[in-house]
Amino acid sequence: MTAYSQRSEASPAAFSVAKGERILAVTGVVITTRYGVVKIRSVGKYGYLKASPEAQLFLQPGEAIYTLHYEGEGSYLFWYKGKTYSDGIGDSGDDEHFDVVSKPEYVWWAKLRNAAGKTGWSKDIDAFAHVDACE
Repeated sequence: MTAYSQRSEASPAAFSVAKGERILAVTGVVITTRYGVVKIRSVGKYGYLKASPEAQLFLQPGEAIYTLHYEGEGSYLFWYKGKTYSDGIGDSGDDEHFDVVSKPEYVWWAKLRNAAGKTGWSKDIDAFAHVDACE
């Protein structure tokens, strides 16, 4: 796998990563190129903020929220009236509370550091193991 010098596959290679090599992910950037749309089907409380254990929004049927990207653990980051929230309302399925009209399109770039101290960027996150806090 190649780690690039910038967040672009057109940029020069910073270094290569061999299978089994240990790499540290320093930070990450998610770039949403198209938001998703979720329509609320039934009245309910939705949308959590990082600092609050309580849902913040009381949404009505017909209202729309705009999903930005998957955050992990079943949760999506979404936009509603100028603010961002997290909740598990971006996956389609048999949920009676909402309809997923479309899913977001996004790229998740990770800044990596190898054992030699070189840094580079990759969007091939699925190539790595142990990238989740629950693993």
